[in-house]
Amino acid sequence: MDSIYNKDGYICVRIGKDIEIMMSSALRLCLVIGLLIMVSGCATPPAWMEGYRAIDEVDGLPVLELSEFDGSAPQRSMFADILSREEYARYQAKGTRAELFYISARHDVLEYVALDHPHTSATVGRVFNYFKQREMQSDDGVGVAADLATFWYRRVTLPVENRQCIIFNSEWDIQAEDALLRSDKVMFGYYCARKKVTLDKQAAIKIIDALGVRGINKRFHGEKLEIGGPATLSDQQQLSALAQGKDAPSEWGAAFPFEIGVSYSPSGGCSGSEC
Repeated sequence: MDSIYNKDGYICVRIGKDIEIMMSSALRLCLVIGLLIMVSGCATPPAWMEGYRAIDEVDGLPVLELSEFDGSAPQRSMFADILSREEYARYQAKGTRAELFYISARHDVLEYVALDHPHTSATVGRVFNYFKQREMQSDDGVGVAADLATFWYRRVTLPVENRQCIIFNSEWDIQAEDALLRSDKVMFGYYCARKKVTLDKQAAIKIIDALGVRGINKRFHGEKLEIGGPATLSDQQQLSALAQGKDAPSEWGAAFPFEIGVSYSPSGGCSGSEC
C-alpha cells in the first residue's frame, strides 16, 4: 500500500504503480482501516481506532480561563476517529457553569478532511441538554474578533431561573481546496452566570476572550498532543456518559460525539486573502 487519498468523491488506495482500489466515500471509514490492514499486513495503529479517550487536565486542549474557575479543573472527555478529534470540557464553580466543545479535523489518514459544522450562534444552544427543555429569550448575534478566532455570540435569558448566559460559536482555518469552504477547527459552547447577574457586552467580550486552545493561543503544558488508543470498554461508557450528560440527566452534556468530519475532493475554492 503506497498511498490513500480522495479522488472524485471516492476513497482510493494505491498499491504499486498499477493498482488503484476505489470505494464510495459514503461507506463507513472503518472499511478503509480494514483495507489498510489487509494490504499492509500491519495492526491498526491505536490512534486510528474510533472511540472515547480519557484525557488529563494538562493534556486537554480547550480552555475557558476565567477567575471564577481558578482552582477547579474542568471535567473532560475526548472522542476520536480517523476524521476528527472532539473534546468536551465542563466547568462549574461559584454558581456559574460552562460547557464547550472543540473539534479539529485529522489528516493522518486522509489528506482532504474538513468539518461539516451545521450550526450558528442562533441554533447551537439547543445542542446542549441544559437548554433543550428551558424557556430561552435570545438577543441578536454579535461578532467578536477574539484572540483565538472570530466568534459569534448571543446573550440569552432564562426567565424562569432569572439567569443570563452567553452562547458562542466559531469555525476557522477554512479549507481552500474544499468547494464548500468548510473549516478545519470548530469551537462552540456557553457560559451561564450566577442567578440575578446581568451579562452586558463588556462581560460577554471578556468571556469570549477567555476562550483558548492549548497549542494555538494558549500554552500547552502536557506531554501528549498525539492521540493514543481508546479507553477500555467500561471507561468508554463513563466518558460517553460524562459528555452526553447521562451522569446528570437534562443538566449537562449534548449528543456527543458529533462526528462532523468529512472527506472531500479538492476542487479549488478560495485562496490566500480571499478566504
